[in-house]
Amino acid sequence: MPIQWGYHRPVVFRYLERCYVDRFFETGELRLSSFATFATHKDEHRQDSEGKNLIVGRGPNSTTYAVVEHGSDALVLCGSASRNPKLFRTFNTDAAIQIFNTTGFGQAVASKIAALKFGLEGHCYYTNFAIETKVDDHLLRGVQSGQYSINTLLAAINTVAGTGVYFRKRLRYRRQHEYRWVWVGSSPAPATLTIEVPEARRFCLPAYRDELAPSFWRRLRNRLEGMAGTSKTGPNPKQSAAS
Repeated sequence: MPIQWGYHRPVVFRYLERCYVDRFFETGELRLSSFATFATHKDEHRQDSEGKNLIVGRGPNSTTYAVVEHGSDALVLCGSASRNPKLFRTFNTDAAIQIFNTTGFGQAVASKIAALKFGLEGHCYYTNFAIETKVDDHLLRGVQSGQYSINTLLAAINTVAGTGVYFRKRLRYRRQHEYRWVWVGSSPAPATLTIEVPEARRFCLPAYRDELAPSFWRRLRNRLEGMAGTSKTGPNPKQSAAS
């Protein structure tokens, strides 16, 4: 009997200035970015040279290396799976789009992108080193013997490396707990793309810095505990009415 299996999708926060969050909930406006834009961002917390990767293909008896570049045809939107007030300071923002259904959100955005080939979503993983994959030895031996071309091997490595090339970030950014969406098109992507996706709003709610501050939750907890205490020690409404 097959085992039922599922995947837990996180609630994701897209940290932004409040004016952009409010505009999203008014019109559905979103700005998508690109890997080329990431590399030129002035904010060091948003800047990274992504899309360029060293792939290590390991077989039981052999190892091969390839330097590959991906993402020139991809649009990207980044969020964080961390509900962390400190990230407001990190990104110099005061609000966030809180996304509860990441797949529904990503598909709604996809419907607004022309000539789209496929879309991806997932957590980033953090390493300063290569993306490692497992490659069958017969491919490596075939290249050495001339049975296969080096392009055949590189294509196999790219296939095995899969979507990881779109989600690698350097270790210095690991505290961001990034979760991202990637939309890959059939032509080079623009540096940025602003679209209106009102359909995506139904998967989201606004979140503001003051609401996520620890002091806010302490006050709320104290209030709820006070209400619970009153309900435990106060008179029974039915007894009061009867008396």
